[in-house]
Amino acid sequence: MFKNIFSFKGRITQKEYTITFGAFMALGFFLRNVTKGADFTTVLLFLLPFIWINVAQTTKRCHDVGLSGWYQLIPFFGLWLLAQKDDFYENKYGPSPAEELETEENEEKSPEENQ
Repeated sequence: MFKNIFSFKGRITQKEYTITFGAFMALGFFLRNVTKGADFTTVLLFLLPFIWINVAQTTKRCHDVGLSGWYQLIPFFGLWLLAQKDDFYENKYGPSPAEELETEENEEKSPEENQ
């Protein structure tokens, strides 16, 4: 989970997107109170990496449901993505991240547990 957070390629699970979305919202509420009276340019420079991460993660979540990342330009589309279930099959954007997580978890278990 949370591999290549700056990349726009690939797919992420609903859980990873929900965590990212919640963290971004919490950061926004926190900064709203902390940066009162601060210079806009300073705040923007501080926020740029977080905005990039949010756009990248939303793009990957769009990919997981089989859509282009450009769909995130639709108002409130991110909220719709929160409710969408993971696609458990490979699509044109890559293999299912849920399937990859399941495979990793099975590899971590001992051979006796897998039987």
